[in-house]
Amino acid sequence: MMIDIPGLDTKTGFALYGEDREIYLIVLRSFVNNTETLFKKLKEVTEDNLQEYAINVHGLKGICASIAAEELKDKAYALEQSARAGDYSAVISGNEELVKNAENLVLNIKTFLQEIDNQNPLVKLPYPDKKLLSQIGELSENFDINGIDDILNELEAYEYEENGSIVKWLREKADDLDFTAISNGIKELNL
Repeated sequence: MMIDIPGLDTKTGFALYGEDREIYLIVLRSFVNNTETLFKKLKEVTEDNLQEYAINVHGLKGICASIAAEELKDKAYALEQSARAGDYSAVISGNEELVKNAENLVLNIKTFLQEIDNQNPLVKLPYPDKKLLSQIGELSENFDINGIDDILNELEAYEYEENGSIVKWLREKADDLDFTAISNGIKELNL
């Protein structure tokens, strides 16, 4: 199945990952899983938290670049520059459209990924791999979000008969960068 998602330059996206479709799909899944918290932060912009907004919109710009969402990346960049310059009125005038476009992109990606999932259902395992869960615990103690994200992507490639909710919970905590909760949650599992 060809990847055709409104809002993405998939030709550039493929090029970013050496024309490897599977890697690009993993990155798209990660984008979908990691944006909800970011959108919430972007919606909460005020004149007092403009510099924090600049950091958050910079993050959106970066993850848009990683999936070749070029138009959205450019809009995020413009708002980042406005925020860094202290131009609150420019941020307010463009932020709602940015968030709406980003949410639409996530919806478009989710729809596409659901079509793929329907054609290729996830393999069902009895429970999440204990070794991988244990590694997440170690990575959380070192604040290694990239390592945690890589393992979660691997775990999310399967469906589980038991304890599948831990993977979803870990993803939520990773999205919030809540390393303490991750570490404590893994310890409670007594792996």
